[in-house]
Amino acid sequence: MQRKLAAILAADVVGYSALMERDEAGTFDRLQAGRKELFEPEIEKHHGRIFKLMGDGLLAEFGSVVDAVECAVSLQRGLTERNSNLPEDERVSVRIGINLGEVIVEGEDRYGEGVNVAARLEQLADPGGIWVSGKVAREVEKKLAFGFESMGDQLVKNMAEAVPAYRVVLDGSVPRKRLTALRSGRGRLRWIAALGGGVAALIIAAGAGFWFFKSATPADAGPPTVAVLPLSNMSGDQAFEYFADGATETLISDLARSPEIRVIARTSSDAYKGKAMDIRQIGRELNATYIVEGSIQKSGKTVRVVAQLVDARTGEHVWAEHYDKEGADPLALQDEVAATIMGTLAGEEGLIKRRQYAEVWGRDSSSLDEYSYYLRGHELLLHLNKEDTEKAIRIWLEGLEKFPTSSLLKVNLAFGYYQLVYGGWSADIERDYSRAAELVNNGLAESYVSPLAKTLGHLFLAFYNLEFAKDYEQALRESKITLELAPSDPFVISMMATVAIGAGQTDDAIALVTPIQDMKSGYVWASPQFVLGRAYFVKGDYARAAELLNEAPADAASSLPFLAASYAESGKDGQATATIAKALKEFPALSVALMRQLFPNRDDAVISRQDAAMRKAGLPEG
Repeated sequence: MQRKLAAILAADVVGYSALMERDEAGTFDRLQAGRKELFEPEIEKHHGRIFKLMGDGLLAEFGSVVDAVECAVSLQRGLTERNSNLPEDERVSVRIGINLGEVIVEGEDRYGEGVNVAARLEQLADPGGIWVSGKVAREVEKKLAFGFESMGDQLVKNMAEAVPAYRVVLDGSVPRKRLTALRSGRGRLRWIAALGGGVAALIIAAGAGFWFFKSATPADAGPPTVAVLPLSNMSGDQAFEYFADGATETLISDLARSPEIRVIARTSSDAYKGKAMDIRQIGRELNATYIVEGSIQKSGKTVRVVAQLVDARTGEHVWAEHYDKEGADPLALQDEVAATIMGTLAGEEGLIKRRQYAEVWGRDSSSLDEYSYYLRGHELLLHLNKEDTEKAIRIWLEGLEKFPTSSLLKVNLAFGYYQLVYGGWSADIERDYSRAAELVNNGLAESYVSPLAKTLGHLFLAFYNLEFAKDYEQALRESKITLELAPSDPFVISMMATVAIGAGQTDDAIALVTPIQDMKSGYVWASPQFVLGRAYFVKGDYARAAELLNEAPADAASSLPFLAASYAESGKDGQATATIAKALKEFPALSVALMRQLFPNRDDAVISRQDAAMRKAGLPEG
């Protein structure tokens, strides 16, 4: 058996099945052209060789790891350029993983762990992204013009040990010293200490023969940790096992995208497949706060998924639900089921977050940690009144005295000052808005920024640039970053769709929110129905706007004025008058001028039409 050291590049097309289903012939032609015109020439130019082609991907071998990484960057930049000339639904996005290791040589093919790790890293990468192993990052960090961001130790399929993973950063925003600090044991300990509950240490279970995920801090300090146990196949059809496994993996992947929670890797939770054990014991072994478990049954074309959330500390069943889905496409069904469960459990309005609010108010003030201060203030902020907003600000100021480098508390304090402005309670609007922006920028510049703080920080900057700085392009850039950080959170999706409307991208807003339009929200401004209704109002489709706004929570300062204006523009004067009367009764300060301030738009013509419709409905000028 011949072995050799090689750099392996693995690449695959994101959403290949959906692209083929939509346009099989066109997709095939574009992929063939991309391989012939971009991939093969670039790989050859960087002294590499493709040794395996799949329908949606390839594996290539390089003698130099520098050549492999430079080639990957050239490929992603080349794809970006090619996509810029194509419609959205024809664009091809690729993920790339690179590893340096020994491979087994068998003719023209290559096998072994060196190949497997590259393939697993590629699966973890974001669309358009490049992930590399720690070996690759250490080898090339001083030889290339871009940086590497640590993504932590990753447990990947069929690997006994975790793989240190890094994301290639092309904009130079990640300092190289981070990689250097992580190399030494002392640097790693400092890093783990700074992260608190964010980074996990891996501890081998005696006699068990598999790795357990252990967080660096207790499960109740910081964001909760969730383990998803393998969904049981109750269909009686062993061939249906793949669907249960796929649905489990999709759910874990979706939940892992939420900055509000930590999710235990599937390689750890898979160890419990088919085992009847006390949930509390599983929780202790995995150091999990909550366990998601369930089953899948199939009858004809109908798939029933039963899911439940269990408090792993007490064994209490917090929530249970079943979903009946029909369809012939198992991948689509997996995605639909996972998205539904994800929307219920995670995110700003998820069941887990609501339970956390209740739990944190039951704790003594002297025992509050950084995350507890965040939760206490955040719940008050969502009450949307002056008194509770000022209380939230005081809580976060108190927390910052105890945790002065907390990016999470700085970002949330910024939202407190922002809400003083938005609610009309600020004594100095420019001062409070500027103070809020400074807090966010300081928070995002801290040595460690949690995923939650990063998401909220960029969400704030999107609105700051939309409403205050009037830099609409920057608002859209910040919105894109926010969606990449929390792509499955309905709250984030709705809020960033709001930014898109104000920045003149109404069709993009509709595309964002339409997939979640059936989800309900307790916050009017994050309600998918309100956001969609406002989008159609901006487009001049007043009948559709009224239909959607009728489904949104009735709120005097947002949905009711737009609903009344939609009625007025549709010739329903009586309904318009009644709706405005209801809004003014609840919120006497409501006016055309205030609505213009609350809902800005870069297009003056849109604002003029909005003003005219509000006046027509009977709203006073202000």
